[in-house]
Amino acid sequence: MNTEKPIAVAILSAVLMLSACGGKSYDYKPQTEIPEGPGVFSGQEGEFTVYDSKAASKKQQSAAESDSDAQAAAGAAARSDDADEFEEFQRWKKEKAEFEEFQRWKKSEKGSDEYREFQEWQKWREFKKWQESQKPAE
Repeated sequence: MNTEKPIAVAILSAVLMLSACGGKSYDYKPQTEIPEGPGVFSGQEGEFTVYDSKAASKKQQSAAESDSDAQAAAGAAARSDDADEFEEFQRWKKEKAEFEEFQRWKKSEKGSDEYREFQEWQKWREFKKWQESQKPAE
C-alpha cells in the first residue's frame, strides 16, 4: 500500500495541472512588441494615421453638398491669402538678399569701386520706387 499512495498523488497532481489550463491555448507575445489594438495616439484599428483618404473623400462629399457659392468664395479667399502670403515671402527673401548685399558694400572702403557701385544701386532703387509710384492704381 505504500507504493500506491505516491503514484496516486502523482496522477492526481498531473490531472489537476492539466485541468487548471482549462483546455485553452496560450499565444505568447513578447513584451518588446507593440500590442494590438488602440493606443494613446492611435485610432480604433491601432494605427496612427497622418492622412486618411477616406476622411478626405467624406469632407469633399460634404463640401459638395453644402452651398457651392459660399464655398467658391471661401476657397478663392483662401487661395488669395495663400498667394498674398507667398508674394510677401518672396519680397522678404529679395529684401533680405539686398540687405546682405548692402552690408557687404557698407563694409567696403568708401573710395572704392564697390562703394560707387553701391551709390548707383541706391539711385537705381530710388528710381524704381518712383517708377512704381507713377503707375496708375488698378
